[in-house]
Amino acid sequence: MASSRTRPARAIALHSDRRGTGTIIALGRWVIEEACRQTKAWCDHGLSPGVVSLNVSARQFDGRYDLEKDFADALERWRINPLAVEAELTEPVLMEITQQHSDRLAQLKRLGVRVGIDDFGTAYSSLDYLAKFPLSRLKIAQELVSDVAVDSRKATLVRAGIRLSSELGIECIAEGIENKEQIDFLMEAGCHQGQGHYFGKPIAAAEMTVFLQDAKAKARQAKANVGPQAPPLRPSYGRPSPNENYSALSDWARELAAWSRSAARSYHKKSHEYYLLQQA
Repeated sequence: MASSRTRPARAIALHSDRRGTGTIIALGRWVIEEACRQTKAWCDHGLSPGVVSLNVSARQFDGRYDLEKDFADALERWRINPLAVEAELTEPVLMEITQQHSDRLAQLKRLGVRVGIDDFGTAYSSLDYLAKFPLSRLKIAQELVSDVAVDSRKATLVRAGIRLSSELGIECIAEGIENKEQIDFLMEAGCHQGQGHYFGKPIAAAEMTVFLQDAKAKARQAKANVGPQAPPLRPSYGRPSPNENYSALSDWARELAAWSRSAARSYHKKSHEYYLLQQA
């Protein structure tokens, strides 16, 4: 049994390795149901957690598991927007998916569920899958991001990943951000979404609820304090808080989106207090 400290990818491998049907099937259904239930609870309280990503294994794509039906049933039962949920796979998982099973990714996309790639850049694979599969987000691996400020080769790979995702119209997220130097590099390279311990460690749903409530209150206060000619500012938390994202600050984000891209970039380069980074 995976411990509470086991990384998602390792936990999935442990559960998928069981003989017979394995525990990953039952675990996968529980994760989908619980994610939709919790998202609904937040929405009922007027809170917006953003996109909730669920790790998915290769076994969940075989003929014994109706993955899209489980998503569809949970989404209907809890009546939440499919775009609020994302099925997240690693590169090795994608390589195990046959053409027949890859049709299920297309079915998830038609259902409205987003599909993301985790730990991009750490597995031996073909980039062909980026064009072949209906992907929504690409998460650049921590192994690459952690050394961008000191390793020019890894910095080049990260820039290439950011440019590649941009050219393909796929959202890009940097994993494992731990310091300001990495943020500066990513912002300059064109990546405006990230996650890591710099923003905060993983927290339980109850703590997340408190954070979302606090973020919503501060966003409203900041909106009330902004003059008509000033750009909309993200509420100042000092150091960025865990799980920060545009959706949690939806009012502020909508105002910021109204500004032109050039004006927004110019403004945010002047002050490191208002980062356009989100915790995925």
